[in-house]
Amino acid sequence: MIKRDCTKEIGERLAQPFRNRAQGRFRKIAIAIMKSVQQAQERCGVPAPLRWLALAQTVAGNSDLTAIEPDHGESASMYLADWLRRFEQLPVTLLLLDGRRHDHPALSGLVTEDLAAYTPVANAVEHYLWGLALRTDDALDFHDGDPGAVVPLSFWTDGVAPHGRALFAEVPADAEPELVLARLAQLS
Repeated sequence: MIKRDCTKEIGERLAQPFRNRAQGRFRKIAIAIMKSVQQAQERCGVPAPLRWLALAQTVAGNSDLTAIEPDHGESASMYLADWLRRFEQLPVTLLLLDGRRHDHPALSGLVTEDLAAYTPVANAVEHYLWGLALRTDDALDFHDGDPGAVVPLSFWTDGVAPHGRALFAEVPADAEPELVLARLAQLS
């Protein structure tokens, strides 16, 4: 039996979607999918630049995040801003950056996200007339300064909701549908 090293072939296949020609096809497919599920207001959620950088570093096998500094977030935001250009034709009203730490154990030591440091992303969303917000574990910060709030998981049992310009809530997978409907009505 002859064994052959498929590493190069697999690498080529994995790299294919990232080539320029394929990016155009991916963009067209993504736009078609998002337009097919279009609602009155679209929210686009992506990892915040520091979170994205840290997760990529972890996936690459380096779990020591102590070398990542706040300035790295601004550098990473340049790449995110460039990537967002591909979606400028979509009816997005809000870009939500996910800056949580408690949902992923490897991120616990990562420095805090700072929305003000993400100037390239802020400039891009301003150009596209989108809103910009950063979701952390317990807060929802909008680029224009008006605070929002993250609804705690305890809300689904105790009914105590926070106040804010906008609320971000995640429904627990094991929540009873009737209770969820009642709690959502309470938020309205």
